[in-house]
Amino acid sequence: GKRTIECDYSQLNPHMVYARAGAKLGSEDAYDRVFGEPSLRNIVKEAFNAMLQSTTPLINKPRKIDITATELSWEQLRAAIIDAHRPIEKLFFCGTGNHLQFEDSCIAEAVMLHFSDIDAAALPVHDSFIIHHGYAEELEEQMRKAFFDRFGVSIADPHMVIRPIRPVSKAANIGDSLVFYDNSIESIQAGPEGYEKYTQRERDWFSFK
Repeated sequence: GKRTIECDYSQLNPHMVYARAGAKLGSEDAYDRVFGEPSLRNIVKEAFNAMLQSTTPLINKPRKIDITATELSWEQLRAAIIDAHRPIEKLFFCGTGNHLQFEDSCIAEAVMLHFSDIDAAALPVHDSFIIHHGYAEELEEQMRKAFFDRFGVSIADPHMVIRPIRPVSKAANIGDSLVFYDNSIESIQAGPEGYEKYTQRERDWFSFK
C-alpha cells in the first residue's frame, strides 16, 4: 500500500555507445534526430538497436521491424540512421549491443546493491527502477553515479524520467482509492483494516496471485 515511483534512463543504449566512442550525444533525442518526425521514433529506435545488436551489415530488413506504415525502404532507414549518428557509425553491425547489455546489467547491479546496503528495495524493470517514493532523489543520484562510474561521463537531467506508480493492494477493490501510509513501522505492520499482521497479508497476496 505504499506509494512508489519509477525512475527510468531515457535512451540508455545511445548514451552508452556514444560514451564508449568518446563522443557526446547532446540534448537532442537520439531517435527523433534521424528524421525529425516523432511518429517515426519507435521504428527508428527498433532499427537503431537492431543495427547495434547485429554482427552483419543487415542489408536485408530484420523481419521483426515493420516499416509498412512509412514510405521508407529499409535501405533508406538504415542509411538515415548511420548518417544521423556518424560519431558511432563504426559501432554498428559489430555486436556492440551484446556488450551494452552487460554494461546495462552492471549499472543496474550497482544501483540495487546501494539500496540493498540501506535495506531499501529497488526493483529493476530493464533500465528503470521502482522504489518507495521517499527515495526518489536518492535513486536519481545513484543512477547518475552508476552511469558515471561505468563510463566516466555524466548523463544529463533531461534523460532521466520519473513517473508515479499507483500501488496495487488486495486490501482495496480495483477502482477504489488506495490508502497510503507513513513510514513508521507501526503503520506498515498495521496496514488497512482487516490486515493487521504481515503474515496474513502475505498469505492473502499469494492466494490472490
